[in-house]
Amino acid sequence: MSPHLATSSSLAPFPYPSKARPLLRASRSTPAIAASPAIEARNLRFSISTRPEGKLVHILKNCSLCVHPGQLWMLLGPNGCGKSTLLKLLAGLLNPTDGTMHVNRPRSFVFQNPDHQVVMPTVEADVAFGLGKFSLTLNEVRSRVSKALDAVGMLEYSQRPIQTLSGGQKQRVAIAGALAEACKVLLLDELTTFLDENDQGQHCIMLCDWRPYQLLSSDSHRIAVYRSYQGH
Repeated sequence: MSPHLATSSSLAPFPYPSKARPLLRASRSTPAIAASPAIEARNLRFSISTRPEGKLVHILKNCSLCVHPGQLWMLLGPNGCGKSTLLKLLAGLLNPTDGTMHVNRPRSFVFQNPDHQVVMPTVEADVAFGLGKFSLTLNEVRSRVSKALDAVGMLEYSQRPIQTLSGGQKQRVAIAGALAEACKVLLLDELTTFLDENDQGQHCIMLCDWRPYQLLSSDSHRIAVYRSYQGH
C-alpha cells in the first residue's frame, strides 16, 4: 500500500493542527514567524509508472506543509514512506505530478549518500565547487569555504583528498558545500546516516547555530538524538 506522507511524517499538514510544532526549540535569535513561508506546499502528488505493466504507483498523495523562516523541522516516517521524494520535489530535483509549492531561494539539497554529491579531488575544492555560479571574488570564495568547513569541523582537512575521508567526513563536506552557498532553505536527506551518536548531536548544534531555514529527513529511531539537543 502506498504511503500518505501527510499522516506518516511528523510534519503537520497545512494548515497546522494545534499540536504541531518544530522539533527543535527556537533560540532567542530566531526571527518571528513571517507572513511569507520559506517552504509551502499544497496537495502535492507524485506518482511513477512501473514497467512493463504500466501500473501507476502513488508515492505521495495530497501532501501539504508550511515551514516559516528560521524554523528547523524534521520529517519522520518508516523507510519508503516518501521522505526523500518530498525533499527532492522541494529541491527541484523531481517534478510533482500535481499540486503547488513554493521554496525560497537560494536552496540547497544534501543527499543521503555523500558519494552522490562530492565530486572534486580535495575537500576545499569540493566546497568551493558550487560557488562557481555566483559572482564572487577569490577572497570571498575562500572566506565562505573556510567558514563552512569550520562550521562542520573540517577546516583542518581542507587540503585532504576526498577519497581518503570516511563516510561521515564526506557527509560533513557535503553539508559544508551547502552552507557555503548561503542558502535560505537547506534540505537534508538522512543527515546522520554516516555519523556516530556524538557527531549526530554536534551536527544538531551546528545547524541550530548556522540557522538557515531547514527541513530534515530522518528515520524515527534517531529522534532521541535530536530531542536530547532541544535545549541548545
